[in-house]
Amino acid sequence: MEKPLTRKSNHISHYSKYIWILLLISVIYGIISRHTAHLIDHDQKVEKTGTIISYEIDGDLWKGILKTGKEKYQFYITISSEEEKNDLKDNVRLGMKVTISGIRNIPSKNGNKMLFQYRDYLRSIGIFYQIEGTSYKIHPNSPPFLYKIKEGIYDNLNKTNTPYLQAFLFGNLDDLGEEEKDAIQKVGIQHLFSVSGLHFQVLIAGIRYLITCKNKNVQNAVILFIVSGYSMVVGFTPSVLRVFIFFLLQSIKDYFQMDCSTLDLFCLTLTIVFFMNPWIIYHVGFQFSFGISFFLIYYGRFFQFQKGMWWKLPVFVFFVSAPISMFHFYELNFLSPIFNMVFVPFVTMVLFPCALITLVFFPMIHIFQLLQTMFQSLLLICARVDIGIVWFAKPTIDFIVIYYVIFFYHVYLIRTHRYYGMILLPILLGCHYMKLCFLPFAQFHMIDVGQGDASFFILPHSKEAIMIDTGGRLSYQKEDWQKRKKDYDMTQSVIIPYLKAIGTTRISTLIISHGDHDHMGEAVNLVNNIKVEKVIFNCGEFNGLEQELVKVLDKRQIPYYSCIKELKIDHNKLYFLQTKEYDNENDNSNVIYTVIDGYKFMFMGDAGVEREKDILGKYNILDIDVLKVGHHGSKTSSSKNFIDAIDPKHSIISVGKNNRYGHPNKEVLDNLENSKIYRTDQNGSIMIKIKKNKLKIETCSP
Repeated sequence: MEKPLTRKSNHISHYSKYIWILLLISVIYGIISRHTAHLIDHDQKVEKTGTIISYEIDGDLWKGILKTGKEKYQFYITISSEEEKNDLKDNVRLGMKVTISGIRNIPSKNGNKMLFQYRDYLRSIGIFYQIEGTSYKIHPNSPPFLYKIKEGIYDNLNKTNTPYLQAFLFGNLDDLGEEEKDAIQKVGIQHLFSVSGLHFQVLIAGIRYLITCKNKNVQNAVILFIVSGYSMVVGFTPSVLRVFIFFLLQSIKDYFQMDCSTLDLFCLTLTIVFFMNPWIIYHVGFQFSFGISFFLIYYGRFFQFQKGMWWKLPVFVFFVSAPISMFHFYELNFLSPIFNMVFVPFVTMVLFPCALITLVFFPMIHIFQLLQTMFQSLLLICARVDIGIVWFAKPTIDFIVIYYVIFFYHVYLIRTHRYYGMILLPILLGCHYMKLCFLPFAQFHMIDVGQGDASFFILPHSKEAIMIDTGGRLSYQKEDWQKRKKDYDMTQSVIIPYLKAIGTTRISTLIISHGDHDHMGEAVNLVNNIKVEKVIFNCGEFNGLEQELVKVLDKRQIPYYSCIKELKIDHNKLYFLQTKEYDNENDNSNVIYTVIDGYKFMFMGDAGVEREKDILGKYNILDIDVLKVGHHGSKTSSSKNFIDAIDPKHSIISVGKNNRYGHPNKEVLDNLENSKIYRTDQNGSIMIKIKKNKLKIETCSP
């Protein structure tokens, strides 16, 4: 039987009501601050002098954070030569003064609203502007003592073959390979590489063990000094900030013998953090750190009387953090509680203590390297066990609120020994997983892939999922010194996350309009990373890109077809408006016409004026509801005769912002003057829902 709550519990104290009032005020302050922030929203030439508080030289790019007084700027500077790059490596240090001239602007919003918003991340760490540098001047000065220590530690660690040493001590994963980074996320142990309460508990326990003085106030003073130094070296990330402020408040409480519960101290910590930076709520580290900590503190007494904590706690944390993981990563690994039962003790009791000892006693590096190899091997083995990984659509705020209401009720039932409550959350997650199967309406998505095409159809109840083109970016030959650590991967950065976010786990049909790189450049990568049931090519001979895709399709035994006339999809048909073969790839594009729930859609690929004329001569296509404009709005397509004939009500142009081709052409825009125009460079991704016989169009302006 559980003990009744006492005055010294985590739930009630003399100061509680005042702390909760302060917390409410801080939340209101945060909401007002976020909605009343006045930022200069146009490009402006600036010259800023400040201190470099972080930086990275990656290929021909120098980027970092410049602090000028109370303001911080993210800066980017393109390096013009290998000599300049070597000069930067030799001379740039943390804490140095530098003057950067360039264009200041607000970071663009991600055109795909369901995906990671880098602008929100920057705001969460107090950065509201970026500078695209055109020139710079490094001022010869001696960096502050703290920066010298930090730089010295990094320099020494970089000389050793121990990337996990930096990862565990400072949360720096830059030197880990891409395979290892992917494995960490798949296994679900990212929290072990984010310096947090777990790491500080080990550090504080070690300090208390070494301190001979029994006076708790003296112990706290020594610990506070060491923790402060460690926090400044690591950087005040949300999790570090939480632990630091909490321990500071705990020390004050102990010194003055105040009657404050752990929950009170947590809420006061949250209040202080909100007042320091109201935007921090957008930081995924803040959401994980404070969210999990709140539930662990709130249910702390419940766990004190539980048996089998070694497996119950990881399961509890998994379900607490599930909505946050789904919201940001669109997937859960249901084996992660099991993996955490192995990795958490290994890291907290062996690897992290060994890393701390290595930091002050360097000969321990050989033992750490051995442990690092063991950890790495175990990590990669576990990452190959992917049967527990399930993709989920991005949850709405409504779903998250319902989830946590049920979670509280779920725990209440278990506390009262009504174990049937254990099925509630799995049922809710199962319903969310099947979300698309419950939706009775069709959806169309034009994904923002820059200067390219990638669109997606989902029929009612997810019976068919059709993708037309994949987008793609041309890569240019670079010298070795210019190459980045990791090339931009549109499939992993945009397309796969977008499909996951809308709840799609497969592509029933992938249609390639034609063989240009900006339409099918990501096809091979896509086929290798998501289930594709069949592929449709256009008429004409296969070019090099198409041949490369065919090899992958043959290897994976995925059927493919070319130059077809129609495709049955559930109760609908896609009509491929074939005319004749042309001597150029653009005019050989698959031009597709379909009617869904009474609305007419037409996709032009890159078909030009000659193809348009032939289509009008062969087919009776009138009164189009949604037109995907040909060739990104180029003047080689969308002739006035063609547009007047099909009379589109809504026209979608997939085009890159400030592209070098000048798309869309003004003449084309004039031809479309009677149509409602949507452009991915201005409106971001475009989603069309056909609900109750009406088109509902949503956009995401970058």
